[in-house]
Amino acid sequence: MPAISDRLRSVKFPHELTALRQAAAIADSALAEIGEKACVGWRVRDVAALAASTFLRRGADSGETGPIVIAAGDNGFLHASGHDQPLQRGDVLHVELIPKVRHYSARLMRPFIIGEIAPQRAALAQQLIAIQDRQRQAMTPGARARDVDALVREAILNSGLRADYPNVTGYALGLYTRTPRPSDFSCSFHAAADWTLQENMVFHMYISAQGLAFSETVRVTPQGAERLTTLPRQLLSLPDNTLTG
Repeated sequence: MPAISDRLRSVKFPHELTALRQAAAIADSALAEIGEKACVGWRVRDVAALAASTFLRRGADSGETGPIVIAAGDNGFLHASGHDQPLQRGDVLHVELIPKVRHYSARLMRPFIIGEIAPQRAALAQQLIAIQDRQRQAMTPGARARDVDALVREAILNSGLRADYPNVTGYALGLYTRTPRPSDFSCSFHAAADWTLQENMVFHMYISAQGLAFSETVRVTPQGAERLTTLPRQLLSLPDNTLTG
């Protein structure tokens, strides 16, 4: 098929946006619960189990969480695994949540530092967030995807935060049924992306460098991208309770 179905479903109907908003709210709730309950001594598996439980209690289709791993490097950790690792002081816990409601998936990434946040990591997080915020502001109807992508890609490379940027900076979200494809790259943001944004398209936009990754589920509007995931955009921490007492 000549991608006709991709174009037809790229702009979301109101009922689709409702399901995506519900999924985004579940992602927000699950990540907030991780921040409230997880700590040193937990395994990555325990964090995933908490997220899965929250998904199911709050109305998600399933408990499939997305990648939850100890992070290192620029982007390889985004699709890594390792559920039996214990959380240790100084680790970066990467959490990506992908809840589905009526098969519509929202997505959210945040990094948790185990213990105290070093000033260098805090500064890096603020830099990544600022770069991505500028990208979201440019996501208006009629914008070219390659230009939107360049706002992240070129900023990261020109600042020296990464030596290269092989991954996309965002991709379409919508209906995910029982197929082997876990993500939808029918409309994705890369340096050669030759398509334009339309109002009510929905995307997972993400940025990563040096073990930290931030993402949001967003809707294209005339004022820029509206965040459907609404958690504060900041580097998070989990307590190191071995230092108490």
